[in-house]
Amino acid sequence: MNSLCNKLIACYSIGSIFQQLNFFVTFATVITGNNFISYKTCVLIQLLPIFFSFFSFPLTFFIAIERFLAIFFPIWYKKRNGNYFLIIILFCCFVLGSYVTSVDIITSFGNPNTLVICAIGPKIDASLVNYLILGMNFGSICAYLAVWIRIKFAVGNYTDYQTHLLKCLFVLLLLELFGWTFSVGLRVFIGPLFGIVSGTFLNFLIINLATNIAYIAIALNLPVLYTFSKEHRAALNKQWVKIKAIFRLSTVHATGVQPANAVFVVPNAISRQQTSSQSLKTHGRVYSRAM
Repeated sequence: MNSLCNKLIACYSIGSIFQQLNFFVTFATVITGNNFISYKTCVLIQLLPIFFSFFSFPLTFFIAIERFLAIFFPIWYKKRNGNYFLIIILFCCFVLGSYVTSVDIITSFGNPNTLVICAIGPKIDASLVNYLILGMNFGSICAYLAVWIRIKFAVGNYTDYQTHLLKCLFVLLLLELFGWTFSVGLRVFIGPLFGIVSGTFLNFLIINLATNIAYIAIALNLPVLYTFSKEHRAALNKQWVKIKAIFRLSTVHATGVQPANAVFVVPNAISRQQTSSQSLKTHGRVYSRAM
């Protein structure tokens, strides 16, 4: 479970958590009824979601490349230190996220009072971002298909763990493609097709619907890993046991009520008690014989 692939999956999951902080912005909009805020304010409260959105997305592409190298060049790959690859990959993701975020900040300070619908989205050329996302998705699909064909025709040379992991990753990729396709489709095609004007409340609903569909797809990472990989299922079950123990301990501290079947053992006291009782019994038997 300490492989580079699993570390990248963990980094992707952490990035997705921060990316979905955008939900609180949408929730606040619904509660307050204030659908439009200033451009500058929007960017400032969306800094973390914007950064981690473009930090985590390339990780799916790098995970596909990592699997491709591990399957097609196993000897070369095993001789390399995975931590070096991890540092390089995270640095590339950090650069992309920082670039998009910095462009948003610079643009917002140039138009601070412009009213916008506050949703995640870069303010650089949209076509550039769409081409980048499309290229990474296409590259990921090609890499996974190549790996799948290689494993399919050489089953005996690969472990069950590798095949299970590949199945999980391919399902995760399909879910992300599904979420991304609906997100872009709603934004790019549905609005113009029905003549929905940008900046209206209906456009706001479409943008948030598209975003939430993508977020639902991202949130299915854990169920997919638990369902399709017995190795990840076993690892997660071990963590659940630890989490339950932590919650049980916190409940005891909070309420002061011990569980009905709780057993407290004090080894030193018990050992001393057993030693003293055995000593008394021994002396008693010796005394009776003397009598």
